[in-house]
Amino acid sequence: MKTWLLIHGAWHGSWCWDQVRLRLEHVGDRVITPTLRGLGERADQMSRTITLQAWVDEVAHLMTSHAMTDTIVVGHSFAGSVVSGLAEAVPERIQRLIYLDAMLLEGGETVFSSIDADIVATRRERSMASSGGLSMPAPEPEGLGIRDPREAEYVKRRLTPHPFSTYESPLALEKPPGDGFPCTYVACTDPAYQPLWGSRERAKAYGWDYREIATGHDLMITDPAGTVDLLVMIAQQD
Repeated sequence: MKTWLLIHGAWHGSWCWDQVRLRLEHVGDRVITPTLRGLGERADQMSRTITLQAWVDEVAHLMTSHAMTDTIVVGHSFAGSVVSGLAEAVPERIQRLIYLDAMLLEGGETVFSSIDADIVATRRERSMASSGGLSMPAPEPEGLGIRDPREAEYVKRRLTPHPFSTYESPLALEKPPGDGFPCTYVACTDPAYQPLWGSRERAKAYGWDYREIATGHDLMITDPAGTVDLLVMIAQQD
């Protein structure tokens, strides 16, 4: 039996992993899918005080309280930064790190410092217009690589605004991300999610195990079976 920690990205919640979680549990694995504060069913906890470190701390606490060991930690999109933080916060509880089309930051960087300036400017404008800078409104599902109308409707009903403060708070790392752990980066290619271009190139430069999957950015929605097959294949390396 393997233990999985699946962490969702921006605008999402634990709901996005439902089809992946069920498939992994079907083969007897233990799967934990937390919702980060301020998102999903915890949207009422939205606050300007939420930072990357706050999310790292809360998930580290969850891993400790659930006595998680030999954990395969998987982060999608924005949650790549949380995965990197966990590797330093609770290394004794982790077996492997998997970044699913995810942000790959180094110590002291912010999400905004790692993406194109024009994308940053657009997101600032949208945040100010919608909430006075409190949160980032969710994009249309098509922007996340979701083409199927039924999948798009399912996702659109569930996306929630994302705490804007987490885009500007730095990731605290003393070592390179993933240092000391086997790391895999999975890039979604059909279509590719442009804001993550730099993270993909960084993963290649690190010499990490690098995989591609021919589906959209929200791979757990658009291809849950393929996502599980890939996760299981990666985990079998250990």
